[in-house]
Amino acid sequence: LQETGVVTNLIPRNFRNVRGSWDRFLTERMTGQSSYRYTDVSYNRRGNSTLRDYQVHAGTVGADYEWTEEFRVHGTASYANYHVPQNGFRAHGPGVELGFAQQIFETLSLSGSGGLRYVWTTLDGNGQKFKDTNLLWLFQVALDKKWERSHLTVGFSRTLNPSGFGVLFATNRVDLGVDHQFTHALNGSLRGTFTNNETVGSSSDVSGVNTSRRVYWNVTPTVSWRVTEDWSLDFSYDYVHRKVSGVTTH
Repeated sequence: LQETGVVTNLIPRNFRNVRGSWDRFLTERMTGQSSYRYTDVSYNRRGNSTLRDYQVHAGTVGADYEWTEEFRVHGTASYANYHVPQNGFRAHGPGVELGFAQQIFETLSLSGSGGLRYVWTTLDGNGQKFKDTNLLWLFQVALDKKWERSHLTVGFSRTLNPSGFGVLFATNRVDLGVDHQFTHALNGSLRGTFTNNETVGSSSDVSGVNTSRRVYWNVTPTVSWRVTEDWSLDFSYDYVHRKVSGVTTH
């Protein structure tokens, strides 16, 4: 839900995640980086739940270069393998990415990255084997701006995310965060998230799950009043809007 905004029902699950990373200074300005992550998710299914167990293996290798004190660039090669044992769905393939981080001013920073991911997908269903290949453009952009009493963060990204539906999602996501100090005791904030998900690769129709376009909005304004040094009151409102193939819920 935090990554894609997609949810159908609440079911207990076992989530196992193992990750490791290794960094090494190659020169005074360049650092070599590598990482590996293994994720295993299993659901305590009840009734006719459509959620499926899945495993993910993902690894990266790359380098980060400090061009100046305010500007850094990086390049990364990656490989990921997403597998769903119940329906035989598998998505795997390599990717490359280039990115930067720029401290424009003391109160303004900008970072971004973009690259290509080649994905092979296969799905076994109804005695047939579906195969597909996709070349996807993925990216991330983030802006951070500070004023004397305010703070603004904006993010825009397109990423690949595994799901318990037994398919792979390409997620377009926009994040907005605004914080403002009205007085010494009164603060306000606004958090907003928009996600738009599409399935990648082999058709998921044979899985019996409606996983076509899914749109999710979440807006949360909050006001915090510090009554004393030890006590504060928070007032917030959470608005959620979800649309799945023409069906809208709030």
